[in-house]
Amino acid sequence: MNTTFKKTLLLLVMIVSIVACGGKQEGSNTDSTDQETGGKSKHKNEKIAVAKTAKIFAIGKGEAEVKVSSVTMDFFPEGKIVLLGDDKQVVRFELEITNNNDEEYSFNNSTVRLNTNTEKDKTLAIIINKSNSDDVLASAKIAKGNSIKGAMYYEVPKSVTLKDLTLVFKGYDAKMKAQNIEIPFAQ
Repeated sequence: MNTTFKKTLLLLVMIVSIVACGGKQEGSNTDSTDQETGGKSKHKNEKIAVAKTAKIFAIGKGEAEVKVSSVTMDFFPEGKIVLLGDDKQVVRFELEITNNNDEEYSFNNSTVRLNTNTEKDKTLAIIINKSNSDDVLASAKIAKGNSIKGAMYYEVPKSVTLKDLTLVFKGYDAKMKAQNIEIPFAQ
């Protein structure tokens, strides 16, 4: 190989390497939220311990007990893949459902709704990324005496506070009459 060809090939490899690296500047790995707030998230991630319990029912399957152990206001997962307007926040509820029946209990997460002081009957928001993909409370059949744990996420106006929230379980009472079981968070 001649020397000119080697130099040209070396120069070409260097140019391709520089382009492949993207010419990344130090500190350019922050997202737009971090840049706007000087590296700090504008979300509070305010986890509030609560101890709320209620009995919920399924058609022909008796009752189960639901416990809400915490509520996180203005939740923002570590992966930062949530697109919300400035007037919105995500609220995260940590739940445990226990089957107190002699039979299997079918829990359906679509029957859990959220009421706020401004909105009624909000359905589950799907907020999944690497940091919280394994904790979403999925619909499941729960064997006698067993429990399932997980989180449910709802998108609500930024102005909503804990006292404005009520979780609503759409189900049936012991007589199989349609009934909404409410868990209010007003203190």
